[in-house]
Amino acid sequence: MLPHLYEEAGLDFVNELRGMFALAIYDTKTHSLILARDRFGIKPRFYAPGEDRLAFAREIRALLKVPCN
Repeated sequence: MLPHLYEEAGLDFVNELRGMFALAIYDTKTHSLILARDRFGIKPRFYAPGEDRLAFAREIRALLKVPCN
């Protein structure tokens, strides 16, 4: 359902979502990654950019387990 909503509405699809959520969508056509979370941050999303990658997780301690380059 979410991929279809994204295809139809583009980035505005998040305005249609209600409740708690945290999501990631990779758009293969534009080679872009969309990370989104609910407006109140109930489901947080943390990220750590690297030289050649991007790691993201719901908890910071999960990012601490990602090997460094």
